Amino acid sequence: MNDKLKKNKTITSADIEQLLFNRFCPPAWAFIPQVRSATGYGNPIRTADALAMGLWPSRGLELHGFEIKVSRSDWISELKNPAKAEEIAGYCDFWWIVAPKDLIKVEELPTPWGLIIPHGATTKIVKQAEKMKSTAPDKFFLAAILRKAQEVITPQAKIKEALKEGKEEGIKEEKQNFKWAKEQHEEFKKTVATFEKAAGIKIDRWNMGDIGSAVKMVLDGEHLRAKKSLKNLLFTAEAIVNDIKENLKIK
Repeated sequence: MNDKLKKNKTITSADIEQLLFNRFCPPAWAFIPQVRSATGYGNPIRTADALAMGLWPSRGLELHGFEIKVSRSDWISELKNPAKAEEIAGYCDFWWIVAPKDLIKVEELPTPWGLIIPHGATTKIVKQAEKMKSTAPDKFFLAAILRKAQEVITPQAKIKEALKEGKEEGIKEEKQNFKWAKEQHEEFKKTVATFEKAAGIKIDRWNMGDIGSAVKMVLDGEHLRAKKSLKNLLFTAEAIVNDIKENLKIK
């Protein structure tokens, strides 16, 4: 997200939605994206890009509605028919337009609406929304909010449960791996001790290279070849000595 803003890449609606969540996040807020004006398919259905409800009485239990715009043409279309937003905005205490910097002019906004722009990892208020006289949500709108909340909460709950199960499984597997590694370590220590006793030596980090080389030489049979070579050398030396003695007798 921040990389996109830093590199001035095109900001999508999803990007802005995430930025809004960063600002209007739990536990102070309940943030729900893509809330319809009602459930079902009867009358024309409007959709708010997001709703945020303040949850702390000390800060005001107020409902904020957000309309996200990422193109100038989309905003112009909104200006031509601002009344369509009122179907949901009428239930809200504050209504905001959220758009990239310089996309919307403050003077273009209907009087009570506020303007928010992306700002780093969160958002910045360019024009404060005015508190409106809101209407209490009817059951159609309440049903739409609860349906969307359920859609959002259920996957998150499943993710948390999966993470919990994964963590528990990881801990269990780690304990098993540790037990296995400990058993292998003890078995290795016994093997080394048996070797040291049979060889009459003590293996440490200073001599293990020499001992390893000696063991390899024995396993490869090099000591046998060396013994044979020494015998041949002894036989040759004895022959030379005998020749010398024989020559000395002649003289």
